[in-house]
Amino acid sequence: DISERKAAEAHIEHLAHHDILTGLHNRFSLEDRLEQALAIARREKRQAAVLFIDLDNFKNINDVLGHQAGDQLLIEVARRLKDCVRESDIVARIGGDEFIVVLTSMGDTSHVVDIAENIQKCIAASYEIDGNELSTSPSVGISVFPNDGVTADELMRHADVAMYHAKAQGRNSFYFYTESMQVAAHQRLKIEHELRVALDSGHLELRYQPQICTRESTFCSVEALVRWNHPEQGMIMPEVFIPIAEDSGVIRELGEWVFDEACRQLAEWKKEGIENIRIAINLSVKQLQSVGLTEMVKSTMLNHRIEGSEIELEITETATMHDPELAMRQLNALRELGIKLAIDDFGTGYSSLSYLKRLPIHTLKLDQSFVRDLESDSNDAAICRATLALAHNMGLKVVAEGVETEHQRDFLIGHQCDYLQGFLYSEPLPADEVRELLGSC
Repeated sequence: DISERKAAEAHIEHLAHHDILTGLHNRFSLEDRLEQALAIARREKRQAAVLFIDLDNFKNINDVLGHQAGDQLLIEVARRLKDCVRESDIVARIGGDEFIVVLTSMGDTSHVVDIAENIQKCIAASYEIDGNELSTSPSVGISVFPNDGVTADELMRHADVAMYHAKAQGRNSFYFYTESMQVAAHQRLKIEHELRVALDSGHLELRYQPQICTRESTFCSVEALVRWNHPEQGMIMPEVFIPIAEDSGVIRELGEWVFDEACRQLAEWKKEGIENIRIAINLSVKQLQSVGLTEMVKSTMLNHRIEGSEIELEITETATMHDPELAMRQLNALRELGIKLAIDDFGTGYSSLSYLKRLPIHTLKLDQSFVRDLESDSNDAAICRATLALAHNMGLKVVAEGVETEHQRDFLIGHQCDYLQGFLYSEPLPADEVRELLGSC
């Protein structure tokens, strides 16, 4: 009787071709089956599609609730994906929270849109796991045979590029691959590589934009803003490279460099007799999630002999919402060092006021999008007034960003705004020019 041996061999064969957790096809099996599907589509002169699916917010679920809850979520996602497609289609998990769906033998792309919309709706529906109601959503990139590639490798790569684009556009969406996406992807890789080089070669620099204290009409602090002085392209603004740094993980290294350089410069100004100046430094989402953040901040300040009261760290509303409990712990630890904490771009995020009041912050930064049009838009003026009243009732200070006109200045001062920042007073300046400005106060 060789039935046991045969069963063992069948089990081993299954493990070799299937994901242990979800039972879906694994990467090895996917490649083989995708090649077969393309051969059939080629012979029948029909289309096929590859959908590259990445789950939004999965890492936070894993980090907060643990791997067991994450695994249960992946199992349920796998079940829902199988329910969304035909039996002849292919569903695979290729690692982590990444899945592939191959739609075989299609007549036209309208079928792909229907399936993608169904996947989006099914995966975004809530999950009940270990007594917790969880939510995630799919970012889906789609490539179609033969228009977007004729080999399995081409289609997979192009679907991956389209998925990255879906994430960059706000997640919970699907996009078909286009050649312009490929160009953008190459450009991102190029910028990422050159940014790593810039960190080591001294091509990054800080500019400092002064903030004026309205009560005393003097400069009381500066915000450190990173710039990239590219040897070929000249000055590159942060809105170009910061998102790429965040996606690639370079942001932690970049953030540490910015904090160290800002502290070094502040120490230099102090040696030159410029006192009572605070420096504001931005923290990224990835930095706020880093377990070594507090230790990095503490050791850098100690190294440059900077007091906590001389530093203000700015965090966006959205950054605090990625993992609220971790954010709270990190901010409390930073506050214990004597550091001032500010919520940047206030009013543009999605945190609730009930959550905001729990944050151990000192300052709100009124976003420049409200300040810019307060002269011509009564709603923006009302938002500015309401924010100032709200902050002061909560015992918080307010910095208004993007102040460019005397009317904006007078309006904000008239409503007791504490600090003003913008081109009306100064653009972001190199350290030497800031030294002259501060020295003349």
